[in-house]
Amino acid sequence: ELFRNLINRSNDYIFAIEPKWGRFLDVNEKACDSLGYTREELLDMTLKDIDESIPDDSSWQKHLKELKLKADLVIEGQHRRKDASTFFVEMSLKLVTQEKEDYVIATVRDITERKRAEEKQAKLFEQVESINKELKDFAYIVSHDLKAPLRGIKTIADWIATDYSDKLDEDGREQIGLLSGRVDRMHNLIDGILEYSRVGREKEKQVRVNLNDLVPEIIDTVAPPENIAITIENEMP
Repeated sequence: ELFRNLINRSNDYIFAIEPKWGRFLDVNEKACDSLGYTREELLDMTLKDIDESIPDDSSWQKHLKELKLKADLVIEGQHRRKDASTFFVEMSLKLVTQEKEDYVIATVRDITERKRAEEKQAKLFEQVESINKELKDFAYIVSHDLKAPLRGIKTIADWIATDYSDKLDEDGREQIGLLSGRVDRMHNLIDGILEYSRVGREKEKQVRVNLNDLVPEIIDTVAPPENIAITIENEMP
């Protein structure tokens, strides 16, 4: 009596099943409540009457064969209530022997909420993948559109430096060199943005960076006003 009370108070519904045909030999109250059948109705039914993943005897025999090899088996599927509505379940099957007779004990848990959460997670993952692809495409488009005028500026600067070298004074040559350097840095900055857009999607090889070389380059790129002085006091790693 105590064992029966404990079984009936279980959060899962439990079946004792006759192995050959999958007929219910006993059920707890949770099974009746979850499926909408009376105990007497369920005892006249088989597992295939409520389980959509086991539509016929051959399907049950296939699971039974696997169960005999493993002794324990977990199946995910959908159970059908008396009102024809369905819900997702995880069914744990265990083969037991009592007085030389084999029985299957099925412990069934409603996993509808878990399945909904998994579906929601899958949809969110698809959305993230779509957004990442759009960002990647956008980065390539922006890169192409920004690099095109830079190439034109670089070509003109090189042309002036070559064809008018004898007409440029020292200050003019310095300005042309400065222009070419700025174009190269802008080109590298665009490439850096492209590489940054791939972070997390591609495995990158880690490299050591000398900050003593990098920081002055950043300061030069930012080009602070003449009234602002940036001083690096200590050696950096």
